Amino acid sequence: MTLLKKLKKTFGLPTVVDLGWSDSNALPMRRFQPGVQGWTWEDYHEEMKVKYPIRYFFFETFVRWFSVHVTMPLEHAKWYVRDNLVRRTHMLDLRQTSWVDGCDDYSGGYIDPLNEILYACMNSLNRFISETHGVKHADWLAKTLAEKPVDDPSRGVLEDNYAMYTEAIAIHKWWNIDRKSDFMRMSNTDDYTSPEASKATFARWDAFEAKEDEMLVRLMKIRRGLWS
Repeated sequence: MTLLKKLKKTFGLPTVVDLGWSDSNALPMRRFQPGVQGWTWEDYHEEMKVKYPIRYFFFETFVRWFSVHVTMPLEHAKWYVRDNLVRRTHMLDLRQTSWVDGCDDYSGGYIDPLNEILYACMNSLNRFISETHGVKHADWLAKTLAEKPVDDPSRGVLEDNYAMYTEAIAIHKWWNIDRKSDFMRMSNTDDYTSPEASKATFARWDAFEAKEDEMLVRLMKIRRGLWS
């Protein structure tokens, strides 16, 4: 037992259970339930102020003041240093780790907005799949659905979740494997030896970028389910 808890037990205020006002340390609040009957927390604080003014000051007024003016600012400073200076969670890491030369080899410096948007979205998807163990979770959902009766009312939520995860995994696979394989194949078959060959090459790359647009749209459709 901590020192503060020992002091509270010995010198602290009686609880609402001690007073016989409730079977547990819980009461309604009149400001949220204006018409409530019986004892409320407002009654408790008013009574404690009158009966135990010194105890109330140290265990309620002072503790609340210390929490707001000392503890909370220190906590905020700690989280600021951790999140803004160490982990830098407010910043999107756009760097890429690609196994194909020339494809997504960005490691820092200036970046055009068109690639910035693409990398930000796909890196966020990579993070979601990693933090939620997406493939394992999808397997668990599939197994759970297989074991549930067809008329089970909980199937709806599970099916929606499974559909979202399978779509996220499909986009993730395209970004990390299929797209890079396509890039490598197309780079090795570029042909600019004639106007016709150049036109065909440009058309293939236009289709490549159109696929990126398609996948971004698919990602936006499941965006609201991507929380971890």
